Amino acid sequence: MAVLSVVGFHAFPSIFKSGFVGVDVFFVISGFLISKIILEKLECGNFSFLDFYSRRVRRIFPSLLVVLATCSIFGWLALTPEENALLGKHVVAAAFFASNLLLWSESGYFDVSSETKPLLHLWSLGVEEQFYALVPVVFLIIYRKCISITLMLSVLAIASFGINIVLTNVSSAANFYSPISRMFEFLAGSLLAAYMLRNKQEVSDTSYAPIYSALVGIVLIGAAVFGGIDTLQFPGYVVLAPVVGAVLLIHSGSRNAISRYLLANRIAVFIGLISYPLYLWHWPLLAFARVVYGDNPSGVIRLALAGFAVVLSVLVYIYIEKPIRASKGRKHLFILLLAMVAVAVFGFGTHIGKGETSYPILRLYTKILDGDFDNKAFFEKMGVHFYPCENITFLARAPKYEGTTRCYQSKIGEPVTAIVVGDSHAESIYPGVASNLTDHNVSYYVSGYAPILGNSGFAPFFQEIQADRNIKVVVFAAYWVTATTYAVPEGSSLESELGKAVELITRSGKNVYLIVDNPSFSFPPEQCQYSRLPGRPPKCTEDKSYFDGQKDIYIRSLKNIEEHNEKVKVIDVSNLFCNDRECAMVDSGRLLYRDSNHLSYSGSQYVGSWIASQIH
Repeated sequence: MAVLSVVGFHAFPSIFKSGFVGVDVFFVISGFLISKIILEKLECGNFSFLDFYSRRVRRIFPSLLVVLATCSIFGWLALTPEENALLGKHVVAAAFFASNLLLWSESGYFDVSSETKPLLHLWSLGVEEQFYALVPVVFLIIYRKCISITLMLSVLAIASFGINIVLTNVSSAANFYSPISRMFEFLAGSLLAAYMLRNKQEVSDTSYAPIYSALVGIVLIGAAVFGGIDTLQFPGYVVLAPVVGAVLLIHSGSRNAISRYLLANRIAVFIGLISYPLYLWHWPLLAFARVVYGDNPSGVIRLALAGFAVVLSVLVYIYIEKPIRASKGRKHLFILLLAMVAVAVFGFGTHIGKGETSYPILRLYTKILDGDFDNKAFFEKMGVHFYPCENITFLARAPKYEGTTRCYQSKIGEPVTAIVVGDSHAESIYPGVASNLTDHNVSYYVSGYAPILGNSGFAPFFQEIQADRNIKVVVFAAYWVTATTYAVPEGSSLESELGKAVELITRSGKNVYLIVDNPSFSFPPEQCQYSRLPGRPPKCTEDKSYFDGQKDIYIRSLKNIEEHNEKVKVIDVSNLFCNDRECAMVDSGRLLYRDSNHLSYSGSQYVGSWIASQIH
C-alpha cells in the first residue's frame, strides 16, 4: 500500500499530507527483500552476481523503458523546446539510474518548479539501484571476512542515519537525494532480513505479539502519511516513524489477523503486483497535465489520471513485465540493455539539440510570443553588456552561477558611483538600471536573501559602502516576501534590520532607494508564451489581489523607513505591471519574466528605465 500513499500525495496532497513517506516504506521493504534473497543464496553457497543483476534488469527495465519512451515521444509533441530539452537530460539520467544525482545538482534558487518535471519521481529509483549496486559486494565481503553481518549492517545504518541528521541543517537537497543519507532506510530492512534468517522459530497463531507489531506499524505509517511533515526537515528524525513502522509491519508476518485481512486481501495483493509500473506511470501523467493545463488540474481530472495510471500499469504488467520476467534466455536481457542505451541516446540527442528539430512534426501547442527563459542566457547577456567588477573584494565574495561570477559594473576605469544591493531580484533589475543611469558607473552586489544588517553576507559590505566616498546612490531590491521569512534574525523585524543598514549608509550622505518588488506569479512565463490547448488562450495575468497579498507583508516596513529618513525614497514599480484588477507579465508583446518571479533581460530594461528616472 506504500505506492497508494505516494500516488495519493501527488494527486491529492491536501488529504495525503505526507504521502511521500510511502517511498521510505518502500525503501525498507526493498532492503528486506533483496537482502533476504542475497543472504539465503550466500548461506547456500550459490550466489551469482550475474544471476542477481540479470534478475534486476528483467524486473526493473521493462516498465521503465515503456515509461521513458512514452515520455520522450510526448515531450516532442506537447512540450516547448526548453521543456523538452530538460526532459531529454532527465531521460538520460533515468536510463543510468542517476536521477537523484541530477536533481540534487539542479536544486537551487533558479531551479524550475518540481511539479513540471515529468521524471522527478525517478530519484527514488536511482537511490534504490545505487543500493542494489553495492549491497551484494558488501554482503560478500562480510561473509568472506567472517564478520558479524548484524554488527556491520548496524554500523553502516547508524553512520548513514548520522549523516542524515547532520545534513538536515546543512543542505535539505543533499539530504533528500543523497544515497548515503538514505541508505539506513534500506539497511533497516537488511537488518530485519538478517535477524529473521537467524531466528526462524515459528510464531503461534494465537500469539498477540504479531498483531501488536502490525498494529503499531500501521499506526506509525498512517500518522506519518496524514500528519503533515515539514519537507525541509525531511528525512531527519521524523523518517523514523515510517521506517520503524515498516520494520514492525514486515516482522509481524502474514499469519496475524491484521496482516491477513488488511494487507493480504485480493485488492492489496493486486496493488502490490502493479505497484512498480503504477509508481512509474502516475507522476508523468500528473506532471504533463500540469504543463498542458497551465495550472493544477481539477480534482476530477487528477482522479481520472490516477485511474488511467492503474489501467496502464495493469497492461504493462500483464503484457510486458510478466512475460519478460518469466523468460530464461539471454536474448531478452541483451535486448533490454540495448533498448535502454537507445533511450539514453535519444534523450541525449534531445538535450543537446535543445528540444528542437529541423524535421516537421506535429506540435500540440502554438507559440504566441517570443521569450528567453534561460537563466544562463541572462548572465551571458550581462557579460556582453557589462564589465567584471574592478573591486577585487566585491569580485572575490560574489556568488557564481554555472561558472559566471555575478559581479559587474557599467563602466570600466572609473570609480563606482551607484550600486544595486540585494538578492537575485536586485540582480534582475540591474541591467535596466545600469543601462539607463548613464551619468553613473553602476555596480551591484548580491548575497543570499535580504540586504539587511542582520545578514552576515551583507554586514561587512555595508561598512565598505559607507566608507566609499565615490558611491552616491544605493539601490536596495530583494524578494522581500521571502526575506521576512528566511533572513530576519529571530526576535527582530525586516523594518528594524533594513532600517539599521539604511541608517548606516545614509549617515555618510548617500541617497538610498528602496524598490518595491515586482509581482511574483503562480505560474511560469512559458504559459504566457504558448497556447497549450486548442481554443484556450495563454495565461499571462494574475489577479491583483494575489500580488497585493505579497506586497502587504513588507510595504509598511519600507514606507516607515522612508518616513523617518529624508535620504530614503521608496520606488514602487507595481504600476508597470498592474491595473486595478490584474497584473501581467507581458507588455506590448514582450515577455518581462524569465521565470515566475525573476525579470528577463527585456523586463529588466522595462523596469530599470522607470527606476532610473526616479533617481536623482
